[in-house]
Amino acid sequence: CPNPMTIPGTSATYNFETNSVPAGWTRSGSPQWSVTTGTVHGGTYGMRSGAIGDNGSTGLSFTASTSTTLTVSFWLRTSTESGYDFLRFYIDGVQQNRWSGTVGWTQVSYTVNTAGSHTFEWRYTKDGSVASGSDTVWVDEARSEVLTREPSDKRHVPVRIWYPADSTTAPRAPYILRAEEFGTPSPFAKVGHVMTH
Repeated sequence: CPNPMTIPGTSATYNFETNSVPAGWTRSGSPQWSVTTGTVHGGTYGMRSGAIGDNGSTGLSFTASTSTTLTVSFWLRTSTESGYDFLRFYIDGVQQNRWSGTVGWTQVSYTVNTAGSHTFEWRYTKDGSVASGSDTVWVDEARSEVLTREPSDKRHVPVRIWYPADSTTAPRAPYILRAEEFGTPSPFAKVGHVMTH
């Protein structure tokens, strides 16, 4: 999904399943945030903070433009020194919240009610000593959605589809890359990738 976005009445979901940082996103600090497969909320890939040292900081951000209300939601997880090493979330440079210690996968949402260009940033910061847990934080399945009062505005709704399997120990099947595999005409004509497990 390109950034900045200027499409009223639509949404964009970043699940990092391309095994890459989304186009238009910015990484700061060193080491930088990177795509990971080790700890994710959904799918195969997520984002993990860089392995910074004491007094270090590493950031991940994107910018979106809107003419109305914009809501950003995402899943986060932390394994850090409680009360000292924080995952912080900012909107336009203003901290909205922070998390530290051992926090399991948690979904949070934040809304911007003013039109214009807005920057959303995740930043992991460490104090001057001590490392606890995995000493890192994760973000997955970030979603930005423009909300309007117009009934004619359309939404793109991401869906995940499961089907019964004969055995829970069977190997995982790959993504279905073509919606036509569901039949013609396909009930999922707009689906680009369908997870089969």
